[in-house]
Amino acid sequence: MTDLRPVLHVPARDVPVPTSVSAEAQAVLAMPPMQSPGYPPLDDLDGWRTLIADHDRTIGATLSARAADAPVRTEELDLGPFRVHDITPIDLSTDDDRVYLDIHGGAFIYGAGEACRAMAVGTATRAGIRVWAVDYRMPPDHPFPAALDDCLATYRALLEECQPERIVVGGSSAGGNLAAALILRARDECLPLPTCRRGAENAGRGPHRVR
Repeated sequence: MTDLRPVLHVPARDVPVPTSVSAEAQAVLAMPPMQSPGYPPLDDLDGWRTLIADHDRTIGATLSARAADAPVRTEELDLGPFRVHDITPIDLSTDDDRVYLDIHGGAFIYGAGEACRAMAVGTATRAGIRVWAVDYRMPPDHPFPAALDDCLATYRALLEECQPERIVVGGSSAGGNLAAALILRARDECLPLPTCRRGAENAGRGPHRVR
């Protein structure tokens, strides 16, 4: 069907950046649109591996530089096909036995390895809490439900050393989706549920009780 409505053509024009915001905000608003590199065809697995590796290498280096001097202790837990980064602030009280199970974002394909660890360091320092960050498996080599399976396995392992009322489950972006799915899987498998949840935007503001 042909659209017969009249059309108004608006010529391109310059839009002044508002001066009511900070200089930093003005600089961001004045930036040109980001250029997307484009995505490989869905069946080009090598192309996807290269895209993901390049992205994680760049982001990981940036985040790692920010986290380099963070006052934390870092350990790596091997849970078979994947790893968990155990991050503890060095000034954390020995009486504080809470653990934040952190599920990273990244469109379900980015954020593995060093990026995962560095983001968890930021969470631990901002929230002042011990963090278990799930370095879960992702496509193209590990499609759904591998990521959710890894999050559930991590939660099971955490329950072996931590009471559910001392566990905080959270994540950002794709990690928030997995955090919600994890709670549903844990419920369906009759596991004790965590008493608290915390979103990345609430880090440092105290836990929020799940009803």
